[in-house]
Amino acid sequence: MSNTFYVDANVRNSVNVNGTNNRWTYKLPDTIELPTGTQIGLQSSIINLKGITGASIEINEEIRETICFQYYAVDTNYPTPIEAVTFATEHNLAYNLHVETTHRGNFSNSFPGETINPTDNVAENKVGYSEVLMPLAADLRFDDAGQTRTLVPLSGQAEIIIPAGVYSINKLADFITNQINLKRIPGDLQNDYISRQIDLQEYGGFPVNNTTIRNFVAEPITTFANIEAGTTASTVLTPLEVGNIGALKFTDIRTGANDGLCSIVGVTGVKNEIIKGNAQAGGFGAGNVTAGCSMAETIRSTDPNASYYIGWEKRNGYAGDPGQPTGRKLNFNPIAYNIFNSGIAFGTTQFAITFDQNNSGYTLNGLHEPRKIPSNDRFGTQLDNAGQDCIYLKQLCGATAATPSANVLSSLTNIMSRTTGILVYNWALQTAQRLGNARNTFTYQNNGLTDEQKKRCEEYSDYSRFFLTDQDARNAWETTIWYKMGFDYDDIANRDIEGSGGFNQVQYGVTQRVAGFTTNQEVDVSVIPTVSTVYNPINTKALPSGTVPTPPTAGVPLKRGALPAVSNYQMFNTFGVNIPDGEFSNNETEGSAAFFNVAPYKGSFYTGAIMIPAITTGKPFISNRLPTLSDNGYMLITSDLVESTDFLKNRQTDGLLDMIPKSSLSNQDFMADRNIITHTLSNPKSINEINIKVLNPDLTDIELEGNSTCLIRITLPMPKPTNYIADVQLEQKENQVAQAVAKQVASHTDPNVAGVNMRIDISNVFGETGSGGTGVGDQELQDAEAAYLQAGIDGALQDINPPAIPQGGLNEPGFQLEEDLEAIGVVEGLAQLQEQRGARDPQEAEQASAGVGRRQVLREPAPAGAEPAGSRDDDVEREGGVRYLKRIRIGNRQAAQARLEQMEAERARAQGRERALGRTPRQQIEIRDNIRALDRHIEDLKKVIRGFGGTPDARGERERRLEEVGQRQEQRRATGSPARRMGGAGLLRQAGREQAETPRRTGGTTDSGVGTGSPQVFAEDDV
Repeated sequence: MSNTFYVDANVRNSVNVNGTNNRWTYKLPDTIELPTGTQIGLQSSIINLKGITGASIEINEEIRETICFQYYAVDTNYPTPIEAVTFATEHNLAYNLHVETTHRGNFSNSFPGETINPTDNVAENKVGYSEVLMPLAADLRFDDAGQTRTLVPLSGQAEIIIPAGVYSINKLADFITNQINLKRIPGDLQNDYISRQIDLQEYGGFPVNNTTIRNFVAEPITTFANIEAGTTASTVLTPLEVGNIGALKFTDIRTGANDGLCSIVGVTGVKNEIIKGNAQAGGFGAGNVTAGCSMAETIRSTDPNASYYIGWEKRNGYAGDPGQPTGRKLNFNPIAYNIFNSGIAFGTTQFAITFDQNNSGYTLNGLHEPRKIPSNDRFGTQLDNAGQDCIYLKQLCGATAATPSANVLSSLTNIMSRTTGILVYNWALQTAQRLGNARNTFTYQNNGLTDEQKKRCEEYSDYSRFFLTDQDARNAWETTIWYKMGFDYDDIANRDIEGSGGFNQVQYGVTQRVAGFTTNQEVDVSVIPTVSTVYNPINTKALPSGTVPTPPTAGVPLKRGALPAVSNYQMFNTFGVNIPDGEFSNNETEGSAAFFNVAPYKGSFYTGAIMIPAITTGKPFISNRLPTLSDNGYMLITSDLVESTDFLKNRQTDGLLDMIPKSSLSNQDFMADRNIITHTLSNPKSINEINIKVLNPDLTDIELEGNSTCLIRITLPMPKPTNYIADVQLEQKENQVAQAVAKQVASHTDPNVAGVNMRIDISNVFGETGSGGTGVGDQELQDAEAAYLQAGIDGALQDINPPAIPQGGLNEPGFQLEEDLEAIGVVEGLAQLQEQRGARDPQEAEQASAGVGRRQVLREPAPAGAEPAGSRDDDVEREGGVRYLKRIRIGNRQAAQARLEQMEAERARAQGRERALGRTPRQQIEIRDNIRALDRHIEDLKKVIRGFGGTPDARGERERRLEEVGQRQEQRRATGSPARRMGGAGLLRQAGREQAETPRRTGGTTDSGVGTGSPQVFAEDDV
């Protein structure tokens, strides 16, 4: 019959299952008794952790984070199609299908000594602009009266909420992207922003998301020119509403208007740093605003704080005297064509976080809005690949390149790649506000700000500003979702690293710092053959075959074959692009100063610069580290089924059944493991239920599905004898001792076995105190005699004639042992008995080493009436081993009984605590564990007491026999041979003295197995 059985502890078949399915209680059909020595192990565990594969990432607890960014424009052209083409005179030599919507001012204030090229006949720049980023700003109306306005960075924010769980790496990327783009509203994932606006009747028809892209007001024509000339800005511009301090939330809208949130301007990097510092310090309200931090001061050309800016106005055509090119003016006619009804959107429509399988890392892309190829250029030419993302390589023609300075020329030839976007200056606002140790150093220019307003002012600050040291910022960063995804602090958030938390750009010779992280289009050398030799001016018509009109030789007419049409001839090699010397012209008049020059300007916005398109994609930023798929690389399975002796976390103890590495994957839904940890019970216990917990290494809960299981293997120990075994086993021990005694008798009575000098044999067996051996004293011999009786072999001391040893053992009547046999045989026989007892009962040895069980009781202080300290030798000598043993046994039994009563009283007190109210579940469990431990100790003590005394009848019979043996020993000492008078101990001492006068015989080992000079000594615990 097998002593091993298994328990399938499945969650579905259990009770007390918690909300995350990682703690459960399996009820057993009956109570099972597990004795000491029971082995318990987890044969197999199958954990239902859904989604755990090599392409998944684990979020241990809910993550809430806020991203702050600033919208930006670009110092470039923003053309729109015109309402209608006008042809009035011969001056309309070419179409001009574009009209520019931007107004720029105060160029010389920011770039003194520099000029932009002359304008053409419609007040447009012939060669474009610097293509550098210009952050957007808006006036904030701080109070209801609107008397004080402050120019602030136009910032937005996006919140992400990631519930705890396991996500595929692609799903996590989509989950974050959708929340930032408001395809899923954080906290309301079933809804999106546009649907929400429709439900609230706030949708204005422009599908912006109010996070990564917003719409803003386009001003009427001449608005900015009027402010430059002195018009009060506050009377014509739309400010941010009262209360919109900080980064704008998606709920911040302008009530009752659909044409945008507010009026905006694009400012230089230098100006942006000034207004950003003022906003961080709460520079709002009269007397609190830093100089130059208002829309009026920035735009008015006569103001000392005026700077270069861009504003956007409503334009869709031209008007004025058609006969005079210089009289043509920009115009806005909304009757037939109005694209400004919902304002102008700034930001990005393409923000995305993805996982790059080739590089095994997350990517950030689309923080910018790329240039796209239009359907036609300004001259009416239809373009290929309309709508595709692209870049433009811009070069000035020879006539215009000689005009600007080197600083300006360098900016004018920058690559045209984007039109707007967002600059992320704080990827982790909530983390920075929670862990930032520099917040208490922030000062505010307006002492009247509320705590909430101060907190909103912090939303203008970049991530690094919240920390006193760079290391503090790094430590906090490592707690963010971005670090978990593989993005380091130095990658996207460190303001001191170029391209991370900011970057430098040169605009018309002036270096300007822009704070934040953004992206751009991909540009590399692969574009060279794509654009090489493009826009060749050859353009011929197809010619049929026929006679050449003017043959080279008179009278010999030539005939030629048909000629194909030729246009757009390109070689795709590594030559350059066509950069003509002349500006655009489609004047074919013979003899005119201008000459026909159209082909190089295909696709260009300008008449003095060419634009060569190249189709590209956005350049993603790839994380430098692999993502951290799990902060906890393994799971722990614990249970109260085994003893709480294992150390977990910070020295906390529990019963550990298994450790499952999360890299040991089976499929998407289950993780299996067969690493078996075996526990052996040191105390018996009764079980009727099994509590199981699946935990992280920090002992926190894991969210599992409800189908995990643990297959537990329980192996009961084989039945084994105890210290007080049946008569059959006692008889076997008696026979073993009898054989050992017979060998000793033969060694001293049979000349063929031993030498003639018994004293020499005794010396060789036990050693001498005077010749290097330890000798054998009275105390040891008396203890051996007592131990012999303690083992239950009382008949070994009966008076019978030697050397006859009956076959039935030492208890058979008529057996007699002489003094020398008593001195030698008892010791040798007891040695064998003790060795066999130790091998038979390893459990008792283990209990002894642990300080529990019978041996522990023997070490208890003796009660009143027991052996006094320091009198043992005298008592043994006076009373003899038998009487001494009897007294010791009585004292030990009394000590054990007293200890038993103490433990039973302690158990009663523990039961009272268990029934008391107000205990936590953990306290109740600890009390019950204590009671079970007390029960085990009480049972051990009862066994010890029974072992001391046995049954009442057996105990009485044994004491009677001990008394008789003691009397016979006293009689032998009073009469008879010297051995009888001296006893075994005295005989050996005398033999030792006589042997000192005779050369000692050495070497060898006796038949009993005891080496020469190696006596057997028995301590009280062994008795």
